[in-house]
Amino acid sequence: MAGDTFDRELQNWMKAAQAGDGGAYRKLWEKVRPRPVQSFSSRTGSSFDADELRQTALLRVHLYRHTYDPAMAFELWLFSIARNVFHDHLSRRKRAEELSSDGVDPDTTPAQSQDPVAALAFNEAFEKLNGDQQRLIRLLKVQGLSIEEAAAELGVSPGALKVRIHRACKKFMGLLTPPRGNPSPSRGSQSR
Repeated sequence: MAGDTFDRELQNWMKAAQAGDGGAYRKLWEKVRPRPVQSFSSRTGSSFDADELRQTALLRVHLYRHTYDPAMAFELWLFSIARNVFHDHLSRRKRAEELSSDGVDPDTTPAQSQDPVAALAFNEAFEKLNGDQQRLIRLLKVQGLSIEEAAAELGVSPGALKVRIHRACKKFMGLLTPPRGNPSPSRGSQSR
């Protein structure tokens, strides 16, 4: 019963805030600010990740406050936002793991390293990819688009894009890794 009263209070403050009452918005904000962190702390196991997710959730509460329907339980609306933030976090982490499991470290590449031989091999291998594979890697790694965003830009389904990513990464890593018994860092460069 006390939870219902608390939620009704939050609902009333949000309704007043939507009507332009800054005082009600400040009261709401003070009550809401610490709430998502409890859920995120237990789910992530990292206080840093939990705080990042909490800030993202609170930003979304602020940005999407106009979408709140006062007939809906406020805590349910807040929980939905927090759940979506957490799922987005898991999706980004899974995407990073998929890319790194294909042999490409999402944070560093030989082209960014101080080793000129590795950077040259990286650039030569990248140039040997076809135009679509190069564009795909640029969209995901340089522009940082999500699978869904890149799929929309390329006009393909996310599933088809994942297949293309796997093939591009596999080809790229094959170009970077010399065949067994051949110490040359870039295959085919001596046949020119």
